[in-house]
Amino acid sequence: MGLGRVLHGKHGKAGLAFTAALTLAACSASTTGPSGGPSQPAPQAALNVLNVLPPGSTTGPSQRAMYDALNTVQPSSLTDSRLSTYYKSEALDPAPADVVKTETPRAGVTIKRDKYGVPYVYGKTDDDTAYGAGYAGTEDRMFVMDAIRYAGAARLSELLGPTVSNLATDADQLRQADYTPAEANAQVDALSASGPIGKKLVSRLDAFVAGVNAARQLLCPTVTAATCPIPYRLLKLTPTAYTRADVVYAGSLIGGIFGRGGGQEAQNAVFLRQLQAKLGSTVGRAVLADLRDAQDPNTPVTDPKASPYGAPEGIDQAAVALPDIPSKTVKVVAGTGGVPPSTTLSGAGAGGGETLADRLHVPAEMSNALLVSGSHTTTGRPIAVMGPQTAYQAPNFFDEIALHGPHYQARGVAFANLQFAVLIGRGRSYSWSATSSSGDVVDTVVEKLCNVDGSKATLESSAYLDGDSCKAMTGTPHVLKSSTGKVIATLPDLRTRHGIVLYRSTVNGTPVAIVSERSTYGHELDSAAGFTQMNDPTAIKSAADFTDAFSKVNFTFNWFYVDTRDIASFTSGALPVRPKGVDPDLPRWGDAKWDWTGFLAADKHPQSINPPSGYLVSWNNKPSSGTYAADDTWGWGPVQRVLALRDRVVASIAKGKLTRAGLTADMIDAATVDVRGAYVLPDLLKMVGDDPKLKPYTDLLKQWVASGAHRVDRDRTGHYTDQAAIALMDAWYPLAAKEVVQPVLGSLVADIPVALDNTPASGRGSAWDNVGSYQWVTRDLGQQLGTLTKGAMSQKYCGNGVAATCQSQLRQTLSAAIGQLSVSLKTSDPAQWTYDKTRDDITFMYVGNTVQPIDWQNRSTFQQVIG
Repeated sequence: MGLGRVLHGKHGKAGLAFTAALTLAACSASTTGPSGGPSQPAPQAALNVLNVLPPGSTTGPSQRAMYDALNTVQPSSLTDSRLSTYYKSEALDPAPADVVKTETPRAGVTIKRDKYGVPYVYGKTDDDTAYGAGYAGTEDRMFVMDAIRYAGAARLSELLGPTVSNLATDADQLRQADYTPAEANAQVDALSASGPIGKKLVSRLDAFVAGVNAARQLLCPTVTAATCPIPYRLLKLTPTAYTRADVVYAGSLIGGIFGRGGGQEAQNAVFLRQLQAKLGSTVGRAVLADLRDAQDPNTPVTDPKASPYGAPEGIDQAAVALPDIPSKTVKVVAGTGGVPPSTTLSGAGAGGGETLADRLHVPAEMSNALLVSGSHTTTGRPIAVMGPQTAYQAPNFFDEIALHGPHYQARGVAFANLQFAVLIGRGRSYSWSATSSSGDVVDTVVEKLCNVDGSKATLESSAYLDGDSCKAMTGTPHVLKSSTGKVIATLPDLRTRHGIVLYRSTVNGTPVAIVSERSTYGHELDSAAGFTQMNDPTAIKSAADFTDAFSKVNFTFNWFYVDTRDIASFTSGALPVRPKGVDPDLPRWGDAKWDWTGFLAADKHPQSINPPSGYLVSWNNKPSSGTYAADDTWGWGPVQRVLALRDRVVASIAKGKLTRAGLTADMIDAATVDVRGAYVLPDLLKMVGDDPKLKPYTDLLKQWVASGAHRVDRDRTGHYTDQAAIALMDAWYPLAAKEVVQPVLGSLVADIPVALDNTPASGRGSAWDNVGSYQWVTRDLGQQLGTLTKGAMSQKYCGNGVAATCQSQLRQTLSAAIGQLSVSLKTSDPAQWTYDKTRDDITFMYVGNTVQPIDWQNRSTFQQVIG
């Protein structure tokens, strides 16, 4: 096996999409009662839970085939008895006949592994359980754990070599969490000093670290040992001891990147400057608001109640700081000092040399949940199909584990490096899951630069004005070294009182620092009280207990709960309260008067227990109608992929009582929907209207819409059933989406600071995720067609508001797409058009294991079926 086969990926950046920071903590958060109906303690009845996690444990058979096979099933044919073909049992204890290995790494710890390789850890004490979790987790994910802890410490280049991609990953992580080892350890010390609970949790952390190191030493007494994972031998890398700080680094990577939202204010500001230069101040600001669509009344939401948060209150222009354009900027992150990149760690055909670094930086919104109350089920008990999507790796970055101890009784998945508590899974009589909520927990702050000696500030200045004082920025240069101790790069690290300096620029000619302020910065350990509570069988007896647990989590996620009586949801996060006058879409000045005034109280967060509708659905959509979309979220408008789930669940409830298989079928059916085809294309076709020259092609698209607008090959013929329509849609949509707004924006269409589309061709599985263009196309065309009854934009865009012109322009884009396909496919006959569905294949990034791609489906990676 060559080095190129250690880390491999097919498409562009893809990989981790959803996960939370899971670290030990005790957090004092105010807790109030649930906002839904009354809930009694959940009866301690058996809970039937199934799950699947491809490709599975490194020591068990692959779950890839069973995961892929569900995509071949006609949803209407699925029955409860067939579910076990596509999912395995998620029992808390293994059946005796299924135990294939038992080990006792130290007194008080027993680890049993079942036929799927899942470890069941039994500890006499909680520390014993944590030790066993570290030991078993390392057996399963040793090299993955190293890759993540090094990436979290912004030292991936030291592990994998100073490639351009690895150095970029380190630089990006340094902008998120730039902790020195001393600062990381200080977080642990602070937890220990916080009180008895904190001290007990740190004791577990230390036991976990001890278990990790014991397994590392056993597996790799030397790099050449047969038990040492292959990557170490290929890299000639001697494993080093795992530490307390590594837990913090892992948590910072996960929480700082994936459990967050916001932070795009500077990009928005640059785009606003461009709009205003072209359209004028007032119209330019109105256009930004139209495209952002931050509080659309037609947006599908999860929680039926409005929970107001984040909307601006009387914007004061004195608070707003807009960087100049064009402007000279000085980035804080330095180059590599002339050190040449090392060998690229990717396989042939890996899409331009994709590495683990690429896979660590992708959007987080890839998870979904469907929950139905017992009043709508055949058993009278709630059912659910839910799970996070962490993209696809071999082995997966999620690690399945079952934990048993005095305050442990849970099974599910935990992120590699953090296996001492189950993050997503089940307890004795309940189960829980999550989706990313994109809460606005990151702001861009602009600090005026100065020099402490009183000289005139420049873009090279490293001090800033704090009130009337000129203060030197703090921070320690981040030195990266090779295994031989040679310096391979030095990355500057500068901070102000608000956070990490991203780069320097100017505002109205004044030199400034652009700073990232994150509410969870320095608090990666503050979330685990909630997670450890969810693992404790004595702590969770009702949906109210679930709400209490996740009110302690400061990362921004939607959490879901089901037991034998209730369904519930709660949106977590340390959500900053901004003072009146601050524009949440744009950077603010660093003056103290514009600082955060606190955090949203737990009882004000979106939350629901047994909603009147009888169901909850989520697919990273807006949690509540009162939530103002974070500045980096431009896709919470009338078209969001959660519609594909909601519409199916509502229809199923209307037909009668649901079974687990019926709810799973709704998920399967939604998993292959092209959201553009189902929810955007109808308006495009209405506007195009009847044109004899285009009729064969519009008829093709209409037939696809009528059939559900799927991208699926259930019979595995080698091509999608509607491949001609899919080929045409993929060619036409980007042209049409641009054309809708181009009459007003002109060339600025190319500068909109969000992706125009999100198709399956990324290779990561997730698609159609919160795309801004779906909103502006639907809203503008609905406005011009007269079908939009609320949520109108400030002006009509397509054809400059003239419907006939809009129709002509959209017809031209369709003709252009037809022409492109006719040339590329060598025929203008749509009956002969094909689409290479392997472009959409889900690829597994492998870290030591080769796994073949699978057909595309938009589905949770780790998925539970509960009922």
